[in-house]
Amino acid sequence: GQSTGTITGLDASMRAAISGDIGPLDHVSDSSRRRGDEAVSLEEEGYVADPIHLGKLLVRAGRPAEAVEVLKRNQTGAGARYWLARALQDLGRETEAIALFRLIADDGTAGVYSRHAAQNLEFLEFKASLEKKH
Repeated sequence: GQSTGTITGLDASMRAAISGDIGPLDHVSDSSRRRGDEAVSLEEEGYVADPIHLGKLLVRAGRPAEAVEVLKRNQTGAGARYWLARALQDLGRETEAIALFRLIADDGTAGVYSRHAAQNLEFLEFKASLEKKH
């Protein structure tokens, strides 16, 4: 027979991330958090376990300014750069977005992000050329 698993939408941590309040990371065990009775914080303020994932969620939730804040501090790798460029594009900062997309499109190690960036770049350059005509 067919298994009828309950399908829920976003889990609590994703909902929290989208609504902007990032709670404690659930998968960190208590023993990792504490040394004796004292709470230990290994991360600086505002640390997020997966900044790229959060940045992507924020862009998709229509919150590009927050995505820029998260991703600006974590510009390592093509994924972070791509979502940063997408957030900049959504904020109307197209010159910056174009520069980043071009960087990713030309990056031989960027994999799928390289193709996505090239498509975004093509769109933004086409849009810019239309605006020049007016």
